[in-house]
Amino acid sequence: MNKIIAVLLVVLIVTLSFTGCLKDNKQPTDVSGSTKSTSSTQDNKKDEVVKMYMLSVQGDFDKQTEQREKVHQTIIDKTGVDLQLIFTSRDKIVEKANLMMSAKEQIDIVPRYPVNLAMQLYADGGLMAITPEMLEKAPNLKSAYSEEEWASVYKDGIYLGAPKVNSQLMPSILQVRTDWLEKLGLPIPKTVDEFENVLEAFLTQDLDENGKDDTIPIMSSKLLELEQAIAPFFTKNSTGWWLDENGKLLPPELAPDYKDYLKKLQSWHDKGYIYKEIMTTNIETKQELVAQNKVGAFANNWTYLLYGGWEVLAKSNPEAEYEPIVIQGPGVNKYLVSNPASQVNIITKICKYPEKAMKLFDYQGSPEGFYLMTYGIEGENYKKLDSGNFEIIGENKQDWKAAQYYILYMIFEPFPAWRERPWPMETWVYGKMNELNPKIKALPVFAGPDTYTVYDTSKFASQSKINDLDTYLEEAKIQVLTGKKSADDWDSIMKTWL
Repeated sequence: MNKIIAVLLVVLIVTLSFTGCLKDNKQPTDVSGSTKSTSSTQDNKKDEVVKMYMLSVQGDFDKQTEQREKVHQTIIDKTGVDLQLIFTSRDKIVEKANLMMSAKEQIDIVPRYPVNLAMQLYADGGLMAITPEMLEKAPNLKSAYSEEEWASVYKDGIYLGAPKVNSQLMPSILQVRTDWLEKLGLPIPKTVDEFENVLEAFLTQDLDENGKDDTIPIMSSKLLELEQAIAPFFTKNSTGWWLDENGKLLPPELAPDYKDYLKKLQSWHDKGYIYKEIMTTNIETKQELVAQNKVGAFANNWTYLLYGGWEVLAKSNPEAEYEPIVIQGPGVNKYLVSNPASQVNIITKICKYPEKAMKLFDYQGSPEGFYLMTYGIEGENYKKLDSGNFEIIGENKQDWKAAQYYILYMIFEPFPAWRERPWPMETWVYGKMNELNPKIKALPVFAGPDTYTVYDTSKFASQSKINDLDTYLEEAKIQVLTGKKSADDWDSIMKTWL
């Protein structure tokens, strides 16, 4: 009898244990009672909306409009990312990003981060690299850039982020006021001597017709851009590093022809050909001088004085034209191209949802995502014209600043083949950019020996002194340009720098 009871107890225990196992392994159910697999639950987690924070320099376009909210919601619907913007200025974006990352504040995406600093950030474990495998899973993002553009942000088997590229590879060019040339009866200059004659006429012939001696032959936004636009016609290496006869890479300031180039630059400054306040006035002041019909030539990035300068001038002087040129002198007579991407749009290690960030990047890299995040919703914020251009819907159809939405959520701007007309808005500026773009691409260019080399400046022996060395060199150039030092002193200046 006792044995029978014992057997029954064992059977009961086993039965209860088996039932418990079944209960523990039961599939989760939803409120309707249907079962859901574990993988399905994980998929739902991937589809949930997550909040991400991105630094942005587009604060001027932050308008609390219905279109803004619709674009924001569409991004959420398409990517599952609720993108929150933290506004800063272009010159403060690196400082702001570094402060936030150091403080462990939530910052997921940082645009326009210098490639050399991104390399250091990656080495320090602060950057989420994009692996080739990740890029293959983001086909829109991958195809948005060329192989050369991706190579410019490639390091040790990974990509630092999405390249920040420009439509033109030459940083700065010369553009001359052709309607002033017509007024003077002069052709477009083709040599240094002819260009100097043009500068003298621009200075002395009162071409703004106000009876004052206030015209400016050459305007530039900063010293570096002035050099990038002028040096090619006086030096063999422009502003690029060069190889000596022993194969040693040297800076442009040590080139044999650099001193003579500085003498010419100093001479032009002394004669009043170069705007005297290049180093002390901001870009807005320079744009205003262009708008006031006072500037004969640009020596800088091709769009910096177009925005807010030439576009305003064209309203009162529609015949005003600036033409990109190359002149022949003792130099290489070609513009030096830059690395396709000196900046990169990064995802930080702080980012909690890297897969979502990549989904957002991939959407931005598609035609649908790019046009939405750049121009807003077709049929509501803009409409397509028969010409293929986009026209702003509203009272002011020519000024994107008046649109309900423009570029606020745009992370990066690639130039893939599907952007047949890179700037499609029916505005004066975009029309002029589309007109100038092929002309500038046709200009002669060359690459330096290290143009496509990505340096990890953190490994430079002089890394701790780089900022001081750069400052010393720039100040020395300014002193020579303004006549406070002679160009003949350049050898001793460089000896101190070395």
